[in-house]
Amino acid sequence: FFSRVWCAGTSGVDCFARPWANIGRFFCHPPWVLIGRAIAHARDSRAHGTFLLPCDEGALWWPLVVPSAEGFVARWRMPAARGQVTLGGTPLLPRFDLLFVAMDFS
Repeated sequence: FFSRVWCAGTSGVDCFARPWANIGRFFCHPPWVLIGRAIAHARDSRAHGTFLLPCDEGALWWPLVVPSAEGFVARWRMPAARGQVTLGGTPLLPRFDLLFVAMDFS
């Protein structure tokens, strides 16, 4: 895995610094603010892999997902029993279903 900062076990820091095409099939669950950049980097690198993304049709990056989302691998929603976890009284449930989307830009 890549990390924003170095820690034991990482393959490197800043995954955008090198192309993803030569690493084989990747798995990517980017932070919300980096989703568009991650998809664009995979496209520019001509890579193939699976993204774990929120199903948010109103997001600016959604048009980058639409061609691949038709053949999404799985749709997942956090079970209600786990929804009891809160932070400052706010439930930590995802606001959207999550999609595992296979994308092949090669």
